[in-house]
Amino acid sequence: MQAAPYAPQEGSKYEYEFSLFLPKDFPIVNTRLVLAQWKQYCQGGEKAPCSDDSPVIAVRYVAGELYVTLNTDSGAKKLYRLTDEIRNKWFDFKFLIRFSRQNDGQIAAFLNDKEIIDFKGVTSYSESHGYASKSRYYFKMGLYRDIMAEPMTIYIDEFRMREILN
Repeated sequence: MQAAPYAPQEGSKYEYEFSLFLPKDFPIVNTRLVLAQWKQYCQGGEKAPCSDDSPVIAVRYVAGELYVTLNTDSGAKKLYRLTDEIRNKWFDFKFLIRFSRQNDGQIAAFLNDKEIIDFKGVTSYSESHGYASKSRYYFKMGLYRDIMAEPMTIYIDEFRMREILN
């Protein structure tokens, strides 16, 4: 996780690239599982906690479906879904993201060099949810899930992030 002073800032555009591999024996379960996520730093601390700590953008895998979600003040929506078998294959992701609480936000996403998302609009929580007026964001990958007995393994490779200067 990036320290807040160095984390991406609202209004700027960033490119993220990474690869994920789920082994052939990866369990298919009907429970929350986040593989990659972008979260908004909550600046309020304990005195003014943010009312929603869900990832703003997340790559999820639940019940054999890979999907990408966007969470903002207006709720959650799926921007992409894939129901094909994804286990035992490498998947290369590329995201171009501009976080904004205005309509100039952007998410462009590519999976194995094929465009899967072209979204323009709000891509951030607002101050009414407890977030700072000029927010920062951080990215993290792994197996973020509810408690389950099944063991899980994921492979992550080729992570890159850069600011896109226009």
